[in-house]
Amino acid sequence: MIVRNPDQRVAVLVDVQNVYYSARNLFNTKVNFKALLKHVVHDRLLVRAIAYVINAEAAGEKVNFFEAVNEAGFEVKEKELTVFLGGAKKGDWDLGIAMDAIRLGNKVDSIVLVSGDGDFCPVVNYLQQSLGCLVEVVAFKHTTNHTLIEMADDFTDIENHKTELLFRSRPEGKKHTTTTEIPLEKPAPVAPARPIISKRPAQPKQTFRPRPTPSAKPATFRQSTPNKAPYKPNTYKPNPYKPSTPPSAPSAPSAPKPPTMPPSPYIA
Repeated sequence: MIVRNPDQRVAVLVDVQNVYYSARNLFNTKVNFKALLKHVVHDRLLVRAIAYVINAEAAGEKVNFFEAVNEAGFEVKEKELTVFLGGAKKGDWDLGIAMDAIRLGNKVDSIVLVSGDGDFCPVVNYLQQSLGCLVEVVAFKHTTNHTLIEMADDFTDIENHKTELLFRSRPEGKKHTTTTEIPLEKPAPVAPARPIISKRPAQPKQTFRPRPTPSAKPATFRQSTPNKAPYKPNTYKPNPYKPSTPPSAPSAPSAPKPPTMPPSPYIA
């Protein structure tokens, strides 16, 4: 806890991306930057108030948001979102915020860092040890680095001032209006649930009935006869119009003839 007096010179540096997504993920709402600036300054001398934003929204939403932050009393510094060849995206102001904090360290008595990013721990240590500057951290405790909380001279938890520093939670599916409060709508009446009636009538429960066994009959044996054609006698009758010649008996084989020798020239 530090002592705040009206003669202290203060510089406020806001990491918009950090507090914007923390408020949306934790409470589904947005930060009231005008009330935030009034709360952190605490009736002291404001030297500079800078809000660091990433240009990643639609054209209409970007203009409305920048105008709202500018009207709250902040100087807006904008940076384009970097898209790499593989489709990865990157956008942060860590180095820019650190350089501005070092530049303003010799000109102010206290620097109010509105961010919970642990990458600012070396910068906080340098401002305290080398420049003798007070460092106040303002962020959501659930999303703030524990080392950063311990190193800061004073830590303000936005969750303890929700009614003052945050807009009212907006219902799902409804866009945020320009007013500071969103009117709550009455929920639509819900019809009572109708009982489910089955159209198919219930089937009666079937009972098991044993199947009657057939009565045993005495086996009968029947002598089977082979399938044999009836005998028919030879009833060949010769054709009267064609004389029939009985087959002749086979002749006996003739005796082989003796071999003939050629005449010899020596015999007269």
